Amino acid sequence: MVTTLVVGVLSVFFAFLARYKETKFGLAISFVIIFLFLGLRFNFGSDYRGYLDGFSVVNSYSLLDYFLYDGQYEAGWVILCKIFYPFGFFSMVISLAVFNCLVYYYIIKKYVPKDYYWVAVFLYAFSPMLMLVHSSAMRQSISIAIFLLSLDFLYEKKAIKYFACVGCAMLFHTSAIILAPIYMLRSLNWKLNLTIGLCFLSVLIILLMTGRLSEMIFEFTLNNFQRYSFYDESAEFGTGLGTIIQIGQLIMVVYFVKYQNNKNALIFKLSLIQFAFIPIAFFVSMIMRLAMYFEPLFIIVIAIIISNISSSVIRYGFITLFIFITFYSLFPFFKSPIWEFANYQTIFSSTKFY
Repeated sequence: MVTTLVVGVLSVFFAFLARYKETKFGLAISFVIIFLFLGLRFNFGSDYRGYLDGFSVVNSYSLLDYFLYDGQYEAGWVILCKIFYPFGFFSMVISLAVFNCLVYYYIIKKYVPKDYYWVAVFLYAFSPMLMLVHSSAMRQSISIAIFLLSLDFLYEKKAIKYFACVGCAMLFHTSAIILAPIYMLRSLNWKLNLTIGLCFLSVLIILLMTGRLSEMIFEFTLNNFQRYSFYDESAEFGTGLGTIIQIGQLIMVVYFVKYQNNKNALIFKLSLIQFAFIPIAFFVSMIMRLAMYFEPLFIIVIAIIISNISSSVIRYGFITLFIFITFYSLFPFFKSPIWEFANYQTIFSSTKFY
């Protein structure tokens, strides 16, 4: 945990310095630090060991035989394992860390004002479901990164290139099929306002109360995503504070929709999609895997909103609030036996070079 905190603080510090001309490369330095953290990790996160063992299993078969006799992984991941087999699993992890850092560096630099790079980096580094969970969910992290790169094609209305990206993402995680209808949202060019947001939330709640929507989603996931069935667990109900925070974040984004412009309007709209999955997750927890595609966009939206608040008191009040919210979710996350992120190790601590 200490290593993660130190890396996060250093990356935020250098991202903050990017506002000054003399340290304009601060954001790049931030992601170099994050890359070293991610690229050199070993046995860090609940899925790491499974992917390490899976790498050996995949490469114990020929490509054709693997799909005939095993087939746990999608084709894209299997081919990636085959490509990196001569170089080892560690080299694949390092390469994926490079890819992810380049993608997040690109979208933050493109959409976030430079004075608030640090806000986006803070949320990326410390929000549990972003950098940390992505480092464990390696296949889906590739799909998410490909989706983020496809945003340019959404803005430019290049349907063939966008759907090609979705198809590529599905080669690594079948859940990326959820991204296919997104192009229609872009094509409709719908206007987002507070009324639409509240109506959407109300209809969703009504549907969930009937139980029929949750049944349909459960049946769909069971029939189409059987390889992810082990992710599904019974929802745990706590104090309810987490749900209240998420609803508050939803209202905040909808309320501050006035900060949309031609450059970021689509980001605002897409970031709201993740909130649609939250109530459904009480019935089908695996559904949060779909929300992960849109969570990176939320950190962009928050940074944009904060940068546009004219009152310094309100602006720093929001910053303080999000720092509290982030750490409120981070520390219990480290203590959870499910995720296994408490102890950071590097590849140099391994007794064998994989």
